[in-house]
Amino acid sequence: SCYLCYMLGLGNSLNRGGTGPNLLLDLYSGAQSAYSLRKLSSTYTGNCIRVRRDDGTTEDIGFDGASINSAALEAFCGSANGFIDIWYDQGGSGNNATTAIDETTATKHLPQIVASGSYLGYAHFSTNHKEFSMYNVSGDATVFVVIQTDDDNAVIFDSKDSGSGYILVWADGSTSTGITHLTGTPKFYIDSALQSFSTRDSVHTAIADDAKKLLSVTDIDFAESGSIWTPMSFGDYDGGLDLTAKIYEMIVYNSDKSSHRVAIDADIMNYHGI
Repeated sequence: SCYLCYMLGLGNSLNRGGTGPNLLLDLYSGAQSAYSLRKLSSTYTGNCIRVRRDDGTTEDIGFDGASINSAALEAFCGSANGFIDIWYDQGGSGNNATTAIDETTATKHLPQIVASGSYLGYAHFSTNHKEFSMYNVSGDATVFVVIQTDDDNAVIFDSKDSGSGYILVWADGSTSTGITHLTGTPKFYIDSALQSFSTRDSVHTAIADDAKKLLSVTDIDFAESGSIWTPMSFGDYDGGLDLTAKIYEMIVYNSDKSSHRVAIDADIMNYHGI
């Protein structure tokens, strides 16, 4: 058994093999969307991602035990590059993460997952492969994202199509205190430690050091403006300021999970070696 798991109310989840009954979403269900390269739910029977090769051909890739079937992924891509065309939602709501395809360049807006035939181990968002639209959201929310970035001037989450610019993490604005916009008064945690951010610069200084870390955000109120985010978008901002980052996992609850944050943080950090 796992003493830490017992103390956190996780059962033996940190000792799991990846296909047992104590995966993260088995213990803390209700995620509005859940994207990962590991298995998050023992009841989820779908694929992990749909990959798109340089030539535009696509293939669904499932899991091999606890993780994405990287062998099948590399076999499909051969010596080519591979990009995530769809990141399937393991939360059970069918809120798959998708992006617009530019007809002139089939992979233009897609995060990369295979480089010259080799699995990267993360979704690489960059200037040319940059965005995912997820789902419409309103009300309370909690976000967990495993991120590695040195980008200190990007918007991380926004409402791409709303026209109202709802933003969870603004781009760096040096001494500007407008860290969020129309999202209430969220609390930010890095590697489960509460942060006291006062300016946009302080947020990006803490995040953008090119080390893998868990960013958890609780007490989000997407209903503050009285509107719905349509849809919630990650990695892209219409006015530029697109995110360059390695993303390993992203889970969004359209509810307040602050009472379970410590346990959820522990599961995620243990798996990802943070």
